[in-house]
Amino acid sequence: MLKLLGRGIVLCALLMAAGMSVAQPSAAAQAATSHFTTSKCGFTLGAGIVAGRDVRCGYLTVPENRAHPVRSIRIAVAIFTSVDAHRASDPLIFLQGGPGGAIVADVGAAITAKNRAAIVGDHDLILVDQRGTGLSQPPLSCPEVNTQQLALLNQDLTPQKSAALYETAMAKCHTRLVHQGIDLSGYTTYNNAADVHDLILALGYPAVDIYGVSYGTRVALEIERSFPQHVRSVILDSSVPTQLRLQPSVASARTRVYATLFAGCQANANCNKKYPNLQGTFTALVARLNTHPLQVAVKDTTNKSYKVLFKGADLYDFVWQVFYVSPFIKYIPDVIHQVSTGDTRLLGELFSILGFDTSTNLGVYYSVECAEGLPYTSPSEVTQADMVYPAAVRTANT
Repeated sequence: MLKLLGRGIVLCALLMAAGMSVAQPSAAAQAATSHFTTSKCGFTLGAGIVAGRDVRCGYLTVPENRAHPVRSIRIAVAIFTSVDAHRASDPLIFLQGGPGGAIVADVGAAITAKNRAAIVGDHDLILVDQRGTGLSQPPLSCPEVNTQQLALLNQDLTPQKSAALYETAMAKCHTRLVHQGIDLSGYTTYNNAADVHDLILALGYPAVDIYGVSYGTRVALEIERSFPQHVRSVILDSSVPTQLRLQPSVASARTRVYATLFAGCQANANCNKKYPNLQGTFTALVARLNTHPLQVAVKDTTNKSYKVLFKGADLYDFVWQVFYVSPFIKYIPDVIHQVSTGDTRLLGELFSILGFDTSTNLGVYYSVECAEGLPYTSPSEVTQADMVYPAAVRTANT
């Protein structure tokens, strides 16, 4: 979200206080202190899937800080075996995005006896929750921030006040994690890559294929750069190049995606007929919501009801989240049109599905970003990059 950009640099000052120097010991030293142990799967198996036959779960134990390996952490892994008669010897390792996103439980529980062949294919499929995420231990979740988000859903606050409350919540999370003995400087892209390398060695694979999504592509590229001897192929889905500075690039990426949507609708006869001047409608709607916010009725995953206050930037941010879910993109023109007429039902339904997602562990997100991204930019640079946003969006965030 836009508001996260301004807070990111401040929050990183908190995390940097814990120390963010990243040492990279030799591969031999890493492997010597890492091992894999089979255990019960930490998620409900899909229909017809039998543990030990169809899937093997376990934990890879690795040093939290590879430069000073005094404390160990555990990386959650699920290995689904291929049923193909011509199963390849090299498995496919799936790396989720984020940073801080999880994969083992979400995808693992979705694999059933019926769809296993289609999902797993002719390579064994290895799902990995990167350090600090999902079922890996310890999890670097921040319930303090999640609670604050719920408390602010229907609050009409200035961006500055909202940012201050989030900073306080994130500081509490940081303090708690440090008091638990967690070394936040160990949660980096290089260490994620080294964990995967250790897993390859522990499982005895001569080579692997890697599929990375979003931030997972950056981990995949780091594996390829640091441990090329074990990589057969790499698939980069929605790539985040290693040279990309994320925070200054967000605004241009968003505006480009929105421009593509509006141009696509205008070029499509049916869309243009149903939603003429979609871009103009959206721009006017964002400006109107800045002065006349809408309350939208939503429900969380437990069916508990909430009211969400949508200002212009809130709508802009949330529609951006919808772009991440391909099947939902087709609903965006209808959402814009309906909200412009005062009908918020579809917006509420989509928010109920996407708006309460807390699967990204923010402790991991900020540990990675503070070590690798934000130290190489500045608030003024982000502010300058944000000038590409529509005026109504910039106004809502000042």
